[in-house]
Amino acid sequence: MGWKFRKEIVLVAISFFVFLTSLNNQPQISDLVFNADILYPAILYQDLITDKNPIYEWSLTPSPYFFPDISIFFLIKLFVIGGVESLYLTFFFQAIGLLGALLLFVRSGADSEENKNTISHITIFVYSIFLISFSFQSYFFPSFGFAAHGGALIFTFISGALWFSKKDWKRKIVFWCLFGAIQILLIVSDPLYFFYFSLPCLIYSAEEWIRNKNKQELNSIFLLLVFTGIGLIAYKNLAKVNFIFIPTNYYQRDSSLNFLQILWISIQNQIRNTPYSFTALTGFYLLSSLLLLISKGGRKNQNRFSNQISFLIRVLLVSFLGILISGTITGLFQLDGIAIRYLLPLLFFWIPFIIIAFFRLSLSYKKQVFLGFNLLYFIIVVSVLYWGDLRPRLYRDSLADCLDQNQEILSLKRGLSNFWDSRRIRIFSRKNLRADNYLKDLHPEYWQNSWTWFTKTPEEEYNFAVLPGLDEKKLSEEFGEPKHRLSCQKHEILIWDSKAKERFVRFREKKKEEVELWHKLTGRKKIL
Repeated sequence: MGWKFRKEIVLVAISFFVFLTSLNNQPQISDLVFNADILYPAILYQDLITDKNPIYEWSLTPSPYFFPDISIFFLIKLFVIGGVESLYLTFFFQAIGLLGALLLFVRSGADSEENKNTISHITIFVYSIFLISFSFQSYFFPSFGFAAHGGALIFTFISGALWFSKKDWKRKIVFWCLFGAIQILLIVSDPLYFFYFSLPCLIYSAEEWIRNKNKQELNSIFLLLVFTGIGLIAYKNLAKVNFIFIPTNYYQRDSSLNFLQILWISIQNQIRNTPYSFTALTGFYLLSSLLLLISKGGRKNQNRFSNQISFLIRVLLVSFLGILISGTITGLFQLDGIAIRYLLPLLFFWIPFIIIAFFRLSLSYKKQVFLGFNLLYFIIVVSVLYWGDLRPRLYRDSLADCLDQNQEILSLKRGLSNFWDSRRIRIFSRKNLRADNYLKDLHPEYWQNSWTWFTKTPEEEYNFAVLPGLDEKKLSEEFGEPKHRLSCQKHEILIWDSKAKERFVRFREKKKEEVELWHKLTGRKKIL
């Protein structure tokens, strides 16, 4: 960025400091950052690289997140060993990536170097305010969505910037190779990218061609269609592979065409659970719409960023309707409606709308716009210093710490727990403890894990179980009464001595048979 962005660099540095401290100091955010779903890439890395288990024994999520999420996390782990530290770095790069993608996109609509610099200044101001706001609230935090569609959001902006710059590429073959690779890789890694970018871009480009009858645009549409088709076919074939686990393939859901009911349930849930934040989101869109309308006045602003705005509107509409329709038909959305984490464009796109509106206003009122930003940023920083918690503390997991402290005293080896606690123990234990995830009735859970956890004879046999989440009565029936009980805040740890080892061995043999039967019943293995 250079010396002319020195003030903005300082603002970004302050904002990132506040953002990173909020990962632990803001309870609602720490619940999102350090929960089991976000730990999926970390669990995958630990199992493949540390424990050296094979990928084909895995049960990956329907969105496997190969790129960018898992790729970046594996790269980080080359330099960082700690589970907590690697997650902090992951969200740091996620936030940097979203800022960079946003800058690429908004700069694609500027027609001069001066205007590119101006809109970059505004983008950094707005994004810094957005980052620093997490010291107070967590509603918009899923926009970063590591291993939760955040990569698809980032590449929506990157792909959009590439699309609008395709005329500037002298070597078209290089452009289409890069653009095509992104389309295929992102659709295969996260199918929501199809709704976030590929389908909206096809619709936007088709409308442009109908309006202008440009042959080059028709060729671009054809190539985009080809790359999108290849990506969808590749994902469909990948989904048939045994190590991709799509739950809806194995149990019946109630399919429906009642889209309005799901929409109404979704709105009700937002109003009931997060009324102030949902009102703020609605208010931001109303404000950005008003600012865009006001800033459009004057001949010199009439067409500025009209293509980018038109594209963003189509992404909003198509992603929302596409996810609503597909999720309703497949029965994915029922009583809970649509989770906001799927609708990242809706959660974040008011930001580029506001950036574009203020850029247009800055062409006539530049001093006033930047004075307003400086004043707003100052007010927010002072508020954070007064009410926020900026103590730089790394996250410490209470359950993993408790087990680590008692590991030698009680000879803790390998344990059983539910899905949520299994992840915490595996990643945050500094004594390399392992816990395999089971359902309450002690059946193996086939979600985001490796079959080897249940079928491979481990170096250390089970000797503890974590409650709640498992049926204590069934545990006693299987292994006898525990020798010790350890209280770890909200958890109770049941610990058996070496006399129960044979029972655990027999239990593991039964689980191997259950896993084998499940593979056969679901068509993953042939029944001989």
